[in-house]
Amino acid sequence: LGEGLFTTFLTAAAGVAPLLFAGSLGDQLGRKPLIVGSGLLYSLGSIITFAAPDGVSSLWMVYAGRAITGFGVGGISSVVPVYMSEIAPKRVRGALGMLWQLAVTIGIMLSFWTNSILIGVRWDWRWAVGLQVVPALHLVCGMLQLSDTPRWYLLSGQEDNAD
Repeated sequence: LGEGLFTTFLTAAAGVAPLLFAGSLGDQLGRKPLIVGSGLLYSLGSIITFAAPDGVSSLWMVYAGRAITGFGVGGISSVVPVYMSEIAPKRVRGALGMLWQLAVTIGIMLSFWTNSILIGVRWDWRWAVGLQVVPALHLVCGMLQLSDTPRWYLLSGQEDNAD
């Protein structure tokens, strides 16, 4: 099993872990803090992976960065659709769910194109991983401008904040 395949499996496995507790944690803390925290984990993991020195002795840093990234992506993937459905009016809820899936698909396509463009560039894999910080920080900055969902405010006994 090569290092590249292992890091891919590690990222995917770490992405599944948040699915086990994101729902209950989202009920306790709120959807917004969970999304912001997941976006920050995603950014942190990308930065750690990008900054890993060359050489076999630093593979642990790449593995740790990819695991943290996977954890962040798993959190985002499990909480953002819930957040969107809880803030959306009934008439557009289904369309927003479809747009979420479309955004994920477009992100995968952009990732493929970015990797294709970077082939042969010095540190190509580092740039590809480092550029992941851009959408993650956009998500964090955007979420900081929004409130939590009315449903969460009601569940947490903050009826006055539920619009």
